[in-house]
Amino acid sequence: MSLDERDVRRIGYVLLAISTAALGVLSLTTGEFAYTWQPVPEGLPGREVFARLVGAALIGVSALLLVPRTARQGLGAMIVVFAAWLLALHVPELLFRGGWLGFCEFLLPLGACLATAGVAAQDTASGIRHIVAARILFGVGLLGCGLSHFLYATFAAEMIPEWMPARLFFTYLTGAGHLAAGLSLLSGVALRLSSALLCFMLACFVLLLHVPRVLATPNRYECTMLIVALLFNGAAWLMAAAVRAQRVQARRAFGGRRTVPAA
Repeated sequence: MSLDERDVRRIGYVLLAISTAALGVLSLTTGEFAYTWQPVPEGLPGREVFARLVGAALIGVSALLLVPRTARQGLGAMIVVFAAWLLALHVPELLFRGGWLGFCEFLLPLGACLATAGVAAQDTASGIRHIVAARILFGVGLLGCGLSHFLYATFAAEMIPEWMPARLFFTYLTGAGHLAAGLSLLSGVALRLSSALLCFMLACFVLLLHVPRVLATPNRYECTMLIVALLFNGAAWLMAAAVRAQRVQARRAFGGRRTVPAA
């Protein structure tokens, strides 16, 4: 059964909201942040209280996104959350400590939310421009994620369950998959196919890699990795919905012509 653009977007909403809320629950119950994904300085005064406040806010924003009547407000709040997350935490890491991978990873949820906002824009031409800009953010993020599979191949391969054969091969293969999807989003070539395959690949990460790791070692670190992987999967579903909607919007903007600009 084929899913239409609204179905794909709804799946993305649910995955993004559940994973963001789960991060909030972890912060609320432990008084800690999400390791390298929320690189808050250890010496921050009132760090534990701040972590719990952030956790409560993440749960609230997720609830807004899940309720149809408040989904638009929830989406706007998600954009603010991920933009603040990126600017306040990952930009300093990138500039002063070379932490480029976390920066690239969180271009994914930010780009996906911005693309979804572009779909909802009243002005079609403005909406297309927003989706294209969001695609660029998302594509750059994917290139960074893919590059990490080659630069840190040994570490990444060790994360794959031992029962899987050719772990290094799959590390390189999935890295190449990230790079291919990133280039597709940047160039506008084969967008629908690449975004669908990206959703499939990231879902495999959740089911074949992170769920077994949590079942084997159910600690906070493994649970956080699973939640973050689910977050990125939700972002991929939202981007897949946005590239479908962009084509429809472009047809309207260009008078229904069969040839539609990719960007």
